Parts: sequence; C-alpha cells; structure tokens
Amino acid sequence: MKNLLFLLFTFFAFIPSNSFAQNDPPPALMPSKADKLIIDSIVTVTHYEAYFRGRCEEVISEKAIAENWSAEKISKAKSQIKYADFKFDVHNVFGRYTHEEIKELLAKYKKDKTCRNNNVLLDSRMVEGNLNLYADRLGNE
Repeated sequence: MKNLLFLLFTFFAFIPSNSFAQNDPPPALMPSKADKLIIDSIVTVTHYEAYFRGRCEEVISEKAIAENWSAEKISKAKSQIKYADFKFDVHNVFGRYTHEEIKELLAKYKKDKTCRNNNVLLDSRMVEGNLNLYADRLGNE
C-alpha cells in the first residue's frame, strides 16, 4: 500500500502542470483599421454616441434615485462617461463581418432614415448589453 501511494505521489508530482491545461482562448475578433473607419462612420450616421451618452445618463439617474446619491456624485459619474472607453466594444461587434459587409451596412444606414434617427446598430442586443454593463459601473469607482 505504501509503495502504491509512493508511486501515485511520484507520478502526479512530476507531471507537467500544463499538460492537461486548456489552450488560451482565441483573441477577440477585431476589424482592420480600414473597417474601423467605416464602423466609426456608421456610429456617426446613426448618432450612436449621443444615444450612448443619453443611455449612460439615464442609468446614472436611475441609480442616483435608488441609492440617494448627492449632486456631486451624480456630476462625477456623468463626467466619467466617455465613448472612447466603450469604442472597443462597438468595434468588436463588427469584427466578424467582412470589409464588404461593413461597407454595405454603412450604405444601408445612410440610405435608411429610420435607422439614422433611431440609433439602430447591428447586433444591438449585444451592444446594448455591453452598454448597460458600462453604464452600471459609472459612479461605483
């Protein structure tokens, strides 16, 4: 019995720790620099930055009422709203599309007035979920 325990201990002690490990996850899908410029045009055409700011302010107001924030804390939270901090999430959503598909989307957004006026973005459920997470963090720092 002692020999068996010794053998098991020796066996497991000398197995490399990464031999059973999973591989690293694949890197996030990101569009090319040229595609990012087109995506930024889509953001401009759909007035998404204004929507982003409005949604963040809405979440801050809801949290301020629920948690009885001071005017100073509300002001500080609103000053933390920065689209540049969220831009990665928007670009990431478009990472799985080809250059041609992104150009086609921009053309459709430019042509469709409803999309422009309603801040519609492709995969809005994913973008909206990330936006809600971003907005919820404001004021917690």
